[in-house]
Amino acid sequence: MLHEELLAIEKQYPQHFRYHPVLTRSWTEAWSYGKGRLLRAEQGASGQEHIDITPLQSIAPDLAKSHLRVCGSLAACRQMTLGLQQHGIVPISMRSEAW
Repeated sequence: MLHEELLAIEKQYPQHFRYHPVLTRSWTEAWSYGKGRLLRAEQGASGQEHIDITPLQSIAPDLAKSHLRVCGSLAACRQMTLGLQQHGIVPISMRSEAW
């Protein structure tokens, strides 16, 4: 997914572009970037899903000032959208690609 190209863009324009790749399922020992889930989904007593976006905010604290791009499962993309809504965060733009 253009990993090397995105790293080069971040290096060239660090004040305008941040790239935070995160692998959630499997990775090699050499992977030095994010690992694991960036969202935590919990079912409330009413059955409504609550999304904790704290792990995401730890690497991207200024989400409302960002153009957010997400690639993941349909459930993960839906949870990202729901989590941002629940926390009242509206990025400048958001695009997701679900597989």
